Amino acid sequence: MDKTKLLFNIIAVPILIIVLTVYLTLTFTVPTVNSEVSFESMNINRINLVKVRLMWMIPVLCVAIIVSVVIAFVVEEWLSTNNLIRRIIEPQIIILSSIPSIVYGILAIYYLVFNPISSSYVSLAFIVILLVVPITTLSAQNAIRNIDISIRHAAYAVGATKTKVILDHVLPLSLLEILGGICHTISRTLAVAALCILVSILVESPISGQTIVNIVHNIGILLLLVLLFSIVSSFLRKNPNVMY
Repeated sequence: MDKTKLLFNIIAVPILIIVLTVYLTLTFTVPTVNSEVSFESMNINRINLVKVRLMWMIPVLCVAIIVSVVIAFVVEEWLSTNNLIRRIIEPQIIILSSIPSIVYGILAIYYLVFNPISSSYVSLAFIVILLVVPITTLSAQNAIRNIDISIRHAAYAVGATKTKVILDHVLPLSLLEILGGICHTISRTLAVAALCILVSILVESPISGQTIVNIVHNIGILLLLVLLFSIVSSFLRKNPNVMY
């Protein structure tokens, strides 16, 4: 690693620490559910509330995936390797994508299970963005880099513009691998959602035969979807052993 790249990697760490510290500080200084307010007094079922909040995140998930792919194309196709913006963005993407999804799952559990009434849409959306954007962007970048540079040179040689090259050559050739990365991201997100529902069920009722049936009923489909998206992702990605 050259000195300049190392410097930008070092700079990325305090930036992320500051942002996450501010976010967590604002998160945990907000009081949890008021002692005078309870699920019983409001006639709210915790499990149903968690499911509703998770449904709210579907549009955020879709937008985050689209934005991630756009970021990947901008970084790879429009910004040179020496571009200052690229040098600042890339280390942060790599660092965030390497964070285990269980970390985001713990944050989601705090908001959805233990503090669901006072948690905001923005708080939950921020968790989804942190979970989705880095890993989707990184996988899309790898897909774009796998396209042979000679294809771009041939297109430019016949007079194609950069936009034309991207839309007619780079995007179609990298699409399957990009979709593989998206499937991998969706699989991780669904696993976090299943974890939140599981914890909400365990908090709501003690362990019993009925509780196990309730768990299977509520998260069985989610776990099957996690498995399905993981399998599809492994088929679509050229190198399924690479972990994003």
